[in-house]
Amino acid sequence: MAKQLTLEHITVLAGTQPLVRDVSLSVRSGEIVALIGASGSGKSLTCSAALGVLSHGLQMTQGRILLDHQAMQPDELRGHVVSTIMQNPRSAFNPVHTMLQHGIETLRITTSARQTTAQDTIVQAMREAGLENPETLLKLYPHEMSGGMLQRMMIALTMLSHAPFLFADEPTTDLDLVMQARILELLHSLIQQQKLGMLLVTHDMGVVARLAHRVMVMSHGEIIEHASVEEIFTNPQHAVTRELVNAHLSLYDMELTNDMEFA
Repeated sequence: MAKQLTLEHITVLAGTQPLVRDVSLSVRSGEIVALIGASGSGKSLTCSAALGVLSHGLQMTQGRILLDHQAMQPDELRGHVVSTIMQNPRSAFNPVHTMLQHGIETLRITTSARQTTAQDTIVQAMREAGLENPETLLKLYPHEMSGGMLQRMMIALTMLSHAPFLFADEPTTDLDLVMQARILELLHSLIQQQKLGMLLVTHDMGVVARLAHRVMVMSHGEIIEHASVEEIFTNPQHAVTRELVNAHLSLYDMELTNDMEFA
């Protein structure tokens, strides 16, 4: 299994306007790296550029992606090396395909599983993702499932792909607090059991504290700080990072001090 995914000097332009500037980062097997920052800071664009799925009018003008120090093309990464979990799971599913069809398509692209065994394989992944009565859910279309169920289904598809790395873009934003906690626990278990490397894109510092090992902070398309999760919460160096941490702490009627301990 691949050990490290590296993005080097990623630059994205909209015309002549730089939206992402010379961003470099790496994710190792079994590690969760949080990419944080305010909305519009360039977090999702960085991931989209690496996977070759930028919107029309945007262009990656510089940068390369390395898998264990070997250069890779974006189409070699998608689904095979990197699976994705998106903020709005409904946008990731074909509305005219059932869950079974989505599972079979994933298996067809990423493995050599036989059609006769595909359904059993999909059902097992759905169970591991915490979906009850998967045999019944296989018949459903995306509009017939809740957001939380679709997010779990997306995690099941990630399991089916056997991709060694995962890009999770705001994976709990549209879920209620109970479902958020369940999805976070599921992602944490997935990383531990399968030793995936995860790039977690978020602005939720609670999610960062719960999951991340390292943190990279983006502002105006650039990486402005890189540290362990403990250092980010106890001794942030950049004003933007301090603002993000203080905004999170204020929810608990706390503020950043120089002698804080991180539990």
